[in-house]
Amino acid sequence: MKGLALQRARQTLGATHRELAEYADVTPNDIVRWEQCEDVPPEFEHELAVALWALKLEAALAASGLPECPVVAAGDEPAPAPEEADALREHLRTCAVCSARERYVRAHVGPPPLRATGARRLGGRVRRFLTTLAHWQRTAARGVVLAAFLGRAERHSS
Repeated sequence: MKGLALQRARQTLGATHRELAEYADVTPNDIVRWEQCEDVPPEFEHELAVALWALKLEAALAASGLPECPVVAAGDEPAPAPEEADALREHLRTCAVCSARERYVRAHVGPPPLRATGARRLGGRVRRFLTTLAHWQRTAARGVVLAAFLGRAERHSS
């Protein structure tokens, strides 16, 4: 990814260097340096793509006017424990609010960028992304993010 493309993407989303850096797990100085004079190092391209997708998802949901799922909003953890994953998948399949939010995200944001390999690492990145959000943002994004990633992970593992 070229630095100018990164800068344009960040500015289009209205994100600061600090916000993008938090989502991508790099420093704000890294973002500034890459935008101004360097290409993004290949080992950070995927993390930046996920971070930009997450920022786009957050903005889309905020603008959507869709309600939050009370079940997801009541959760204390940013991501389910492995033993809770099946219950979450069932909830996401049957909850009208989560389904509407997932459909909205798929139509307006698209699927998250996935690596060809290493899906387990991406799951960890999702959990880390969710923990960087403020509580109100985390509860708003948790259901849709998890639905999108759990759905994609299931298709790739089958």
